Amino acid sequence: MPYQRSPLFHKHYEHYNLPPYGNFVEQNAVTIAQVEQYDRLIAERSGETVLDHYIRDNKELLVNALDFVSTGHQGSWVFPQQQIKTALRGEGTDLIPDYLLCGKSSDGLAWWVVEFKGADEPLFTTGKDGRVSFSATANKGILQLLEYIDFCNEHQSALRDQLKLTDFREPRGMLVIGHEEELEGDERLRKLKAAWNRLVGGRLEIRTHDALVRAARHKAEFHRNFG
Repeated sequence: MPYQRSPLFHKHYEHYNLPPYGNFVEQNAVTIAQVEQYDRLIAERSGETVLDHYIRDNKELLVNALDFVSTGHQGSWVFPQQQIKTALRGEGTDLIPDYLLCGKSSDGLAWWVVEFKGADEPLFTTGKDGRVSFSATANKGILQLLEYIDFCNEHQSALRDQLKLTDFREPRGMLVIGHEEELEGDERLRKLKAAWNRLVGGRLEIRTHDALVRAARHKAEFHRNFG
């Protein structure tokens, strides 16, 4: 039987001092059908726009990214770009992230700015001299996240007031980009990605779309959500 949260959670939601109910997305409700379709889009090396459109309509997939940072199992929320733009009435709208995620764990609420790039985009590039660097798209995504985080910190009071974002403070960043085929068979690239997440992770994570598929598939299969 597909996962269902206790009816008491929904009935007494307003007493829990949580973010708005309208933005609540059940992490455990992701279905195998949703995961399989997303996996097909990744296999086709779909670009940022195609993947964003799919995620926008299947937010149960998106909130499983919170598994990477060990939160969301007690509740997860999604705030899309357009909702944030509307709340801030156009102020600095070029610095508003694709999505703002919130996850609840025993440590409380944690906030994450999420930026999506295409499955067709590489994470790394190797120069003629053999030196490895982030690809132009990955580098752009990282810098965008830094600006988004700074913007959200600067406007955290307005976000708390306009969107009723309980305990909103100091969001961290997550970049989802590329396909793991790029890393397969290249130990150097795998080590570099692991080193980034080990040294900078917790503040700015880098994950592939394949990793999101694995997290969501595990949840869907565990709860037998066939869709």
